[in-house]
This record gives sequence, C-alpha cells and structure tokens, in this order.
Amino acid sequence: MTLKNIAYKAGVSISTVSRALNDSFDVSPETKERILRIAESEGYFDEKKRIKLDNSHNIRVAIICPEIISSHYAHTATDIANE
Repeated sequence: MTLKNIAYKAGVSISTVSRALNDSFDVSPETKERILRIAESEGYFDEKKRIKLDNSHNIRVAIICPEIISSHYAHTATDIANE
C-alpha cells in the first residue's frame, strides 16, 4: 500500500495523506481520521513495520580520519567495514 493508493481511496492528494500520517495541524480531523482508517484497513502500518524490521540488520558506521590517502587509515576503514 502506497501513499498514492491511500490518496486515491480517500479522494485527497498524496501530500495530504503524508501530512495526515505525520499528524500535521493543517489537515482537518475528519480527513485525518478517514486517511488513518484507510491506511489501517489496507495494512499500510504493518508494511512499514515489516520494512523497518527487514532493514534493522543494516548497520551504518561513520569513520572520521585525518586522511584516507594513508594506507593505515584505509586499511583500518576496510577492516571495520568487513566486520
């Protein structure tokens, strides 16, 4: 289920769906309720949770080093990435 599908079913724009799902103040309570009801019934939140769980094994690390040209730092960065 995409924002576009929810927007179509709710009869609103994609940006309105996005704002409603992010609890924006500029969407009427009735429209928010309609959008949330559609999103819930279509499994939108279940899909988002599944995607988040699928990506939870991806670990990102930032490495700050004075110079990457140095073979010492390059090897260290490679070793960290391989771990």
